Amino acid sequence: MMMGCVIERAFKNEYMVSLVRAPGIPVIAGAFCYDVVLDKRLDEWMTTKENLRSFTRDAHALIYKDLPFETLEVEAQVALEIFQHSKYKIDFIEQKASQNPERTVKLHRIGDFIDVSEGPLIPRTSICFQYEVAAVHNLQPTQSTLL
Repeated sequence: MMMGCVIERAFKNEYMVSLVRAPGIPVIAGAFCYDVVLDKRLDEWMTTKENLRSFTRDAHALIYKDLPFETLEVEAQVALEIFQHSKYKIDFIEQKASQNPERTVKLHRIGDFIDVSEGPLIPRTSICFQYEVAAVHNLQPTQSTLL
């Protein structure tokens, strides 16, 4: 979730970034990942060491703020309004809402960043004191992976 926040803020002003999801990676792997779709203008972008350091600095700023991970249980319609700009989030919200009769969805917030996720594993950002963005991988999505 912190990675999603960092990525969205890094490109938001100049380029369109669509957060897809944080893939299910076992905690023991020690990795933080987030699937995103970047603006087409970034198709040829190659990550530099300075980009990685910048992402890491932004993550450390969140860690330093010692922000709580807050769980927000909202009606699906509220979640759909919040994420109306993201087809990926809308699909996930509709899937989650269909799994319970109340049609509620759990959102999570750190600071002013809200995401749809399965939930944080830690209570506060400061617990994640060793955090480094070490790589960015360009995965060519297939039609089936984006559904």
